Amino acid sequence: MTILSVHQMSDASVNYSAVAQSSGSAELDEAARTCVSATRLRPITQDGEPIEVTWKRAVVWRAHGLSSIIIPQLPWERVQCVSPQFLIRETVVAEVSFQIGTDGIPKNAKIVQSTGNFNLDRTTLECIVPSFRFFAATQQGNPIEIDWRTAVTWKGR
Repeated sequence: MTILSVHQMSDASVNYSAVAQSSGSAELDEAARTCVSATRLRPITQDGEPIEVTWKRAVVWRAHGLSSIIIPQLPWERVQCVSPQFLIRETVVAEVSFQIGTDGIPKNAKIVQSTGNFNLDRTTLECIVPSFRFFAATQQGNPIEIDWRTAVTWKGR
């Protein structure tokens, strides 16, 4: 994995990127910079408005299959979530919006697309999202709060 410090413009284009943590391979690190610069990212918003920020993104390298760009979650003590007491048969997705605070901790989470199951949605908001930890976004070197949206997938049996 290569972690990059990326300066992202309000139109979601990448102004510049630098290696914050090397994969150990200069070729992979340069490929990560090229990959992020060529990828159309989601605009980062604050109070619903696109903004210019610097923050960390990671490129995860896989020997087989597609590599991917992710927002790294910081190593943190794992939160033990108690799973809802029911069985789901198919895979369902909860779409969640929240703010990432200056400390990297999500807050004000809301379900924007329900799984259709109240208990799964509640567990997503009360346990899953609060366990996320992110690198803080910055503007001119100062941590700022940003809006974020992600999907939480529940796999059926």
